[in-house]
Amino acid sequence: MSEPGALCIVIMGVSGCGKSTLACAVAARLALPLIEGDELHPPHNVALMAAGTPLTDADRSGWLQAIAQALAGAAQGPGAVVACSALKRSYRDRLRAAAPQLRLVHLAGEPALLAERLRARSGLHAGLAAAQPAADTGAAGGRRIRHHAADHADTGCAGGCGVRERCAGSPVIDARTFRLDGRLALVTGSSTGIGLALAHALALSGATVVLNGRNAARLEQARASLAGAALPVHARAFDVDAAPAVQAAVADIEDTLGAIDILVNNAGIARRGAFHELAAQDWRAVMQTNVDSAFTVSQAVAQRMVARRRGRIVNICSVMSEVGRPGTAAYMASKGALKMLTKDMAIDLGPHGITVNGIAPGYFKTELTAPLVGDEKFNAWITGHTPVGRWGELRDLAPVIVFLASDAAAYVNGHILVVDGGMTATL
Repeated sequence: MSEPGALCIVIMGVSGCGKSTLACAVAARLALPLIEGDELHPPHNVALMAAGTPLTDADRSGWLQAIAQALAGAAQGPGAVVACSALKRSYRDRLRAAAPQLRLVHLAGEPALLAERLRARSGLHAGLAAAQPAADTGAAGGRRIRHHAADHADTGCAGGCGVRERCAGSPVIDARTFRLDGRLALVTGSSTGIGLALAHALALSGATVVLNGRNAARLEQARASLAGAALPVHARAFDVDAAPAVQAAVADIEDTLGAIDILVNNAGIARRGAFHELAAQDWRAVMQTNVDSAFTVSQAVAQRMVARRRGRIVNICSVMSEVGRPGTAAYMASKGALKMLTKDMAIDLGPHGITVNGIAPGYFKTELTAPLVGDEKFNAWITGHTPVGRWGELRDLAPVIVFLASDAAAYVNGHILVVDGGMTATL
């Protein structure tokens, strides 16, 4: 990527001026992500606006930081189009520092229309505050977007209202469909390998990610690698096998960073050995990390998601949820169990606005599989049994996790999406 960064456009104006409609059209025309800046207000600001209290510079600081953070990440990628309220000069300067290639567009509106919309907006904020769950203490972002639909119901929208709940006449797919702006994602076992790749993909799509692992030093390296790319990332070192540690960590994350919108259960281990020779402690260790931890973390997070009536949970299963190889009894049993746990979670949590799906990766190139990739005989077996003729690359998983975490997968629930190059389709 060449300096000074990708083009970012901020379209601003008072309520009712049509900024969201224009921003959506510009984003679609330029094939850029759309960020609804006004939906990044924290709950404190929403409460103040509901009470008719003007926001001070201090109140707006966190909101501006969220927009600046989103712009900084977008500037490192494809760029973005942002729709937000009118900004005074000092605010604009703050955003320019985050995205050097920033272009600002200020829209005006008819005074009578603006007055009418502002009166309607005061009622919206009151309803919005009433709908805000007490436990949701993080950035507003996409966590309250569905409540904004009423604000745009009278705009005659043809696809540019800027809310994720599609209004009549909006396109099925637009620049926002796969965006995760304003959402918080916890990815377990994300210090390296597949977990880190999944977290990276979610962050590139706009989510704030929380990395997890047992090794604090390795976890910090992973966090620094994403932070170095101007991506919104945090790290929490805790043992997913220990229920008290999980409960404390989830509470801390929600108290300090906000509500967890997306959970990815990726933590897992393997212990090889023929069934009749497998040590009991190895069996228990694999089942505890691969199955019990998914249950423990999911339950701690889901109990909070149920209260909010929204959420996405993705369990990382395996092709060995479906097929097997010699010497993998514990791993096969654990991944098969995780597959069925995923389906039950989807059944029980679906009525509460939470979707639960799984990803079943095939054989992927990671640090852990490097010796197998270098094994000429095993490598030939993999490429020979995979119709596409190669190992999976971590980039092959990125669009899959983003899809399942996004609004595009709102009606996908209880599904195990196999990503194996066709391996399980063959004999």
